[in-house]
Amino acid sequence: MLCSLLLPTNTTAAELFKPLNDCMSGKLNWSFWVGLCMDEAAAMTGWLSGFTTWVKEVASECESMHCVIPREMLTSQKTSPELNNVLQGMIKIINHNNVHALNSHLFTQLCEEMDTEHTRLLLYTEVRWLSKSRSLARVFELQEPLQAFRKKSPLAAHFSATEWVTKLDYFCDIFSLLNELNLSLQDRTTTSSCKVKWLHSKPN
Repeated sequence: MLCSLLLPTNTTAAELFKPLNDCMSGKLNWSFWVGLCMDEAAAMTGWLSGFTTWVKEVASECESMHCVIPREMLTSQKTSPELNNVLQGMIKIINHNNVHALNSHLFTQLCEEMDTEHTRLLLYTEVRWLSKSRSLARVFELQEPLQAFRKKSPLAAHFSATEWVTKLDYFCDIFSLLNELNLSLQDRTTTSSCKVKWLHSKPN
């Protein structure tokens, strides 16, 4: 990792480039840079004054590309109506259990009595989109105690429907793969608050 920079004021292209250029001084020659991966924010991609324009002035061979992670996030938000119904049902199940402390406590007690590996559902939030995989997997794992705990609720009927459970399992697999992809990318990523995802350089 070369650096992780905090921008105290603006996030214009010039304000992004200056601290990175200062950090580069004496460490790495700009001529070695061959790739820049980023999101599509105007400050990053603007043709006249974007961050990429500043970089290409000092590293003419540098190629820019769009980071796959934001695209992946947008893709994960678009699902077919029938699959989206499964997701919404999962969210309702989690909220019904976690909205009241008593419900959460009683469900934990039931899981302990049934000797499950986990005893709590994970909170799902749209902002933390990577939590979707773990939240889905936990609901799938605890479907038996959930069905017993909510036996008088229409939500419990979901777990008696083979098609619904199959779709939930499919969802778990898809988002698990997306999480694995993100973790593998993050292992090779230099991240900063200015959203520069990673920068590849030629060997010295």
